[in-house]
Amino acid sequence: MTTNQGHRIVCVDDEPAICRALRRCLQRLGVEVLTYTDPQRCLEDLRTLNPDIIISDLRMPQLSGIEFLARSRPLAPGAARILLSAHAERGGLIQAINDAGIHRFIEKPWSDDELMFTVFHALQAEHDGSDIARNPRMPAAPGKRVDPRVQELIRLEQETPGISRVELDEDGYIDLSH
Repeated sequence: MTTNQGHRIVCVDDEPAICRALRRCLQRLGVEVLTYTDPQRCLEDLRTLNPDIIISDLRMPQLSGIEFLARSRPLAPGAARILLSAHAERGGLIQAINDAGIHRFIEKPWSDDELMFTVFHALQAEHDGSDIARNPRMPAAPGKRVDPRVQELIRLEQETPGISRVELDEDGYIDLSH
């Protein structure tokens, strides 16, 4: 995919406020963001959406995020899958990795910078060998600007791999023991 083509991200969360927050955050990357509060409706639309990335909440009343992401695989086989949750258990994460093929798990509340960086890397991994992999600048849809903080994070990560990874303890504080 070249830099003059837009990227599409589909976000599913039963809470409209979370969908709005995801859209606000991810649109700063210059990508198209579609949100759904109903995972069943999203599954109906998914085949025609052709998303690059699907982001889903883990706990939703209509359908669990794991089941939703697993059912999305044949409908959007090329899409990277990211799972969001404030209530993740180790067993649930293992099931998500195995059944739904998730690319990454992100805890709620998320850091906007971490989410944007994760999305960038998911797009980069999907398109290895393309202009994205050779060009450290995040590809933006025409007429859209990429947040300069994300550009700097990308530059730092390429200069010193792993520098952007932050370990947090159970209280949410930075853990420097690693």
